[in-house]
Amino acid sequence: DYKDWPLLEWDWILELCALGVREAAKHQQWLAIATSNFCGPQFRGMWRQVAWHQQMTQLIKNAPIAPGLAATKLAKRIVG
Repeated sequence: DYKDWPLLEWDWILELCALGVREAAKHQQWLAIATSNFCGPQFRGMWRQVAWHQQMTQLIKNAPIAPGLAATKLAKRIVG
């Protein structure tokens, strides 16, 4: 339960979450990837990092999905 206040350091959370996004994207086994459980609007400290969110969003949108996974009914409903 990470509390947010003006002087709180978010660097270590951003670094850890970026690692998770990169690893998830690299393994091609996810139909949906979230950057963090701290991305709710109540965490203003994290939302100040606009460039970071844009970069993570691009990684997620461009992440390939393994062919076997992409052929499943679930993938077709989610990905289209």
